Amino acid sequence: MGKSRPEQSLHIVGSLTGRAPNVKGLGLEQAGVKMGPNGDVIVDEYSRTSVPSIWAVGDVTNRIQLTPVALMEGMAVAKTIVLNQPTKPDYWAVPSAVFSHPELATVVGGSILGIWTITMAEVSK
Repeated sequence: MGKSRPEQSLHIVGSLTGRAPNVKGLGLEQAGVKMGPNGDVIVDEYSRTSVPSIWAVGDVTNRIQLTPVALMEGMAVAKTIVLNQPTKPDYWAVPSAVFSHPELATVVGGSILGIWTITMAEVSK
């Protein structure tokens, strides 16, 4: 097991992740697709852009930038287009992980859910 560490009072916890949408050179604006102020593609609740035949999912839409989210959004679009079953992406429970050293707590809605410390040796067991 990992070593126990004393609790610390922190004044700042930074989030240093995030990506800017990389859509330059695709001709989206020339096609009439509305873009957001950060270069993101504006979509409706079904991931359709302002051009009815163009859909967008994943990091370019500036929603939750995680691989499982892009996959889920893509599945929703596929159901909508291919199966003719209009499906909205569901963001209710999104799996994610944060790795840091030293370890930090998980905070949701202002409540600490828990503080976990585990070594990589324990992960492989």
